[in-house]
Amino acid sequence: MPEGVEWTQPTRRQRPRQSKLRDNLLLDFGDTFLVDSYIRELGFNKALNALGYSNPDTLWALLHFYLLSTLPNEHAEAWLEGNVARVLYPQADLSAQSVDSVLSFLGRDSVWGKFFQAYSALLQGTFGISAKAENVLIDSTGLPDSSHFRLTSIEPNQQKDDCSALRLLYAVQLQTGLPLALPYVHPVYSDGSDAAMVMDTIYALEEQGVNITAVHLLNGYYGPKDITVLYQSRVAFLLRLPKHCKLYKQLVEKHASTLISTGVFVDARPQLCMIKRVPCKLEGLDKQYSAYAYLVQDQAVKLDGNAAVLRLARSYDSDNYKSELFADLNEAGLTVLVSSKQFEPQELLALYDTRQYMDAVFALQENAYSFDPKGSRSEAMVRGHLLLTFMAAVVTSKLQELRAQLEDTSDSMLQHLRNHKCMVSGEEIATAKMPTSVARIYEAAQIKCPSVLTQSSWLEQHRSK
Repeated sequence: MPEGVEWTQPTRRQRPRQSKLRDNLLLDFGDTFLVDSYIRELGFNKALNALGYSNPDTLWALLHFYLLSTLPNEHAEAWLEGNVARVLYPQADLSAQSVDSVLSFLGRDSVWGKFFQAYSALLQGTFGISAKAENVLIDSTGLPDSSHFRLTSIEPNQQKDDCSALRLLYAVQLQTGLPLALPYVHPVYSDGSDAAMVMDTIYALEEQGVNITAVHLLNGYYGPKDITVLYQSRVAFLLRLPKHCKLYKQLVEKHASTLISTGVFVDARPQLCMIKRVPCKLEGLDKQYSAYAYLVQDQAVKLDGNAAVLRLARSYDSDNYKSELFADLNEAGLTVLVSSKQFEPQELLALYDTRQYMDAVFALQENAYSFDPKGSRSEAMVRGHLLLTFMAAVVTSKLQELRAQLEDTSDSMLQHLRNHKCMVSGEEIATAKMPTSVARIYEAAQIKCPSVLTQSSWLEQHRSK
């Protein structure tokens, strides 16, 4: 679609969905009710409204679909039919053509600019993020294929044909896990330095007023060229070692068996970890650099992993195979990290928790993007998908605060809410009796859920915010 040309819903889609509602219609209620109310209480609706999309109902409904469903986008319309979102957003159209149009709109540079300007105001105002807050840069393993959106064709750089993946970089506030800036996407080439692209991103973020104090990276950056760039740039980093590398094997062989007796126990429920810090050397291009290695083992995962290994070992007669299985016992639940900085165990675990939260964000997108020249998806749609995923990440990060109060996972919390149904009959929406688990969630969110409400009053209330 040419730049500047606004997409408009077809006339046949303009009729309100209320006309299609039949009496005694049972719909999922609680998850959409809480998320919609929470978005407006946070003021995040201001950032959405600033985009100027011609059919805001469709945009809002699609954002809820990204937040509340793991199904591919082709199931969005079916999801809407069974959710109270069809009542709350009566003009929403989640057909395949409409979803593609939304993503194309969101992929425009001008739309990204509008959103970031509005979101920056929220960060400094409603969210209360200080300019002096500690911010970290976190990467994905390579831009994954979303269960929502399947990319089949994109050419990041027409001058190179050896692009193996796209790497997604998020700037995140350390204490809260709140995403701060729109994600940066870099193509990954076999002859380049991933770390050099990270530094380019850090400089670009500084121009936007987002100062990065550390970077938290995954396997793709462990090479002499990357290590040299990171040290010469004087940026603190935390890097997860790939299991196949020599240093990982050396550290595990020397320290894994004595981790229980020599490590530090950290109770950060639901995680119970043993952490051991040892000095190490990282290979650069022309010299070795002094660093610290951290062996982190989740004891619950270790016990589960060992139990699985023991069950598997009993099913095989080969002593050689059994010995290979038992050799893996010490590595169950084990992660090896290296850093240029000396962390205390609690500090390290807090930083790694932020990493794990962002892994959950990246899990909004699954598997690996495939580069098939026969595909038809556009780069604008990919960018639109990234922006919508970013919006979902912001809301998810705020929902984590509820999870902390409830000592529950966000997935479990949303499942409890999804089980809270409503019955639609004409203008009346009657909510089912709330289970105790659902009532606790509403109370923690400081949101009141009425037993009966009307469509017109609900719509008027939400339009006024």
